[in-house]
Amino acid sequence: MMKKHLPLPIEMEKARLRIQGHKAASALEEKRLEGLKAKMDSDIKTLQNQIREKQIEKQGIQLDIQTAEEMTENSKPTQILSPAQVSDKPVNGMDYKLIAVLGLISGLFIGVFAAFVLEFWQNNKQKIIRSDSKKSLAL
Repeated sequence: MMKKHLPLPIEMEKARLRIQGHKAASALEEKRLEGLKAKMDSDIKTLQNQIREKQIEKQGIQLDIQTAEEMTENSKPTQILSPAQVSDKPVNGMDYKLIAVLGLISGLFIGVFAAFVLEFWQNNKQKIIRSDSKKSLAL
């Protein structure tokens, strides 16, 4: 079996079409590569900004460390000036009678105050309701 050769103009046309197809594919690939390059450039700028931020943060931390080291170098160790003394008499901080009296007196004041508030509330309840109904009728 022998391959049949086509006339030269047909073969040239086929070759030209193949070349055009390759050119179109090449152009698409170039556009894709340009997009990838633009994305990489954007990513590089983002990473560079992040590096700058981290360097600034690192400098701040180093300054904090340096300040802390200077403070510890300048501090003096703690010294005991005199030993602790134990008292012979116990300290009685709870005076239960005083607490009971203060509780009764404050309870009495709170009760009287609550009575006045309750009476005020009951006496002015009708006035408040009437003034609200007048306002709603005026609307």
